[in-house]
Amino acid sequence: MTSAIFCVPGKLETATGGYRYARNVLRKLTPARTAFSLVHWPLPELGLTPCRSDIEETAHRLGAAPSGWPVLIDGLALGALPVEILREAQGPLAALIHHPLALEHGLDADQAGALAVQERAALAECGAVITTSSHTAETLIAEFGVSREAITVARPGIPRPEPFVGRVEVSDNVKILSVGTLTSRKGHDILIEALAQHRHLPWQLTILGDDTREPDYTADLHRRVDRHGLNERISFRGVVESYSLARSFATADLFVLASRYEGYGMAFAEAMAAGLPVLGTDAGAVSEATAGGAMLVPPDDVAALSEALGPLLADAGARAALAARGRSAARTLATWDDTAAAVTQALMPLTAAQAAVGAPPPPADTALETGR
Repeated sequence: MTSAIFCVPGKLETATGGYRYARNVLRKLTPARTAFSLVHWPLPELGLTPCRSDIEETAHRLGAAPSGWPVLIDGLALGALPVEILREAQGPLAALIHHPLALEHGLDADQAGALAVQERAALAECGAVITTSSHTAETLIAEFGVSREAITVARPGIPRPEPFVGRVEVSDNVKILSVGTLTSRKGHDILIEALAQHRHLPWQLTILGDDTREPDYTADLHRRVDRHGLNERISFRGVVESYSLARSFATADLFVLASRYEGYGMAFAEAMAAGLPVLGTDAGAVSEATAGGAMLVPPDDVAALSEALGPLLADAGARAALAARGRSAARTLATWDDTAAAVTQALMPLTAAQAAVGAPPPPADTALETGR
């Protein structure tokens, strides 16, 4: 059995696309399934500016990993850590980058610059770099000094759509769904402003996503809803379980997300696979994630989003045509088996130094509980 350590900061069950990616890859690459496996090796929840105690704990956990095993570090941790901490790992390093932390929306110039310097140094330590989109790969090559030869693109997977799933319009009141953590990068403020211009049409918007990450931004969204008198038409449901998310996709009529930037955009692809017409923004890798199956407008453009919304809210036929286009595109996208195969391909060259004999590392829960 050939294995690697997968270092993920914070709680693996966190309800974001990045953590869902980690869970699915870990589920696919288990000893029971494949000859190459990933072992979850948890790290503290570091954030963009980790405290000294969390940095020290991370150094301890990296140092406790089995000697010679490749160490795949999620970009949420990699870009936030001083490079000398990464060198505590006892095996060759690899990185999983959804998008560079330095490009996170809302950073000031000093924060972004400091993160960029740190990420460049961290990426230089890695023998392999996995990205979730070609867009992110090209960004790392152009702006972070990563060689093209070091990069493997392992796009997030989706369930393969059935050839056709009929959707029944139960009323004229269009049920709009938006899925994304309530952070400024997801652009829910743009969506609210665009919908406010269509009060004359019947619609309801449900927003699913963690509302604790940026409290000031969340409060601003609620103020916008109140100012436009849309409290009866826009609801915030917070984090939902996977089965509730699937039900939300199944009962909606239209998916809209006005992201300002995406390293991939899993929610867009999943919405298309579920048979929803998808309206989004041409931000980051969204066009890659939707493969021509979505209607995309420029990011941060209320007027453009409002103009695109009008026909979709007013015409069930327009929604049906866009949904059919999306389902066709979704059938060309990666599955989680494809994702796992790409991750394996990237990490296998680093396994030469893995100890031929040795006990497997402790389970993830044990590693978390024992700490120092």
